[in-house]
Amino acid sequence: MDLSHVYDNLSDPARLRQAWVRVEDSDGCAGVDGVTIEHFSRNLDQEISSLSRELAGGTYEPLPLIMFKIAKAAGGERTLRVPAVRDRVVQNTLIAEVLPAFEAEFDDCSFAYRKGRSVNQALDEIQSLHQERRVI
Repeated sequence: MDLSHVYDNLSDPARLRQAWVRVEDSDGCAGVDGVTIEHFSRNLDQEISSLSRELAGGTYEPLPLIMFKIAKAAGGERTLRVPAVRDRVVQNTLIAEVLPAFEAEFDDCSFAYRKGRSVNQALDEIQSLHQERRVI
């Protein structure tokens, strides 16, 4: 798997803008810096330009995660750690660059943590194999 192009592509303003669309669609909260999706959007050209320069110059550093707890439906609490909007843009750019290479390496029987695949699909596959007597 050759991923040598990834870092160069990470600073491309067009790729950062594509990632921004995915972040904007997610409608998440502000990170530790207090910058909301709405605020980032109002300064989009400047934010994308700044990220591009930092990534190209090797000076980009992600901000700390903001942490908070939410109640779980079944009781108890779940801790969430949320990155700043700018860091989510970089993360989404990176995901878009590396995911195709990783997807090409995964076996069809791999379901965990893959977009478009679920526990129910894995169970259906197991049941189908069992009915075909390919698994016990």
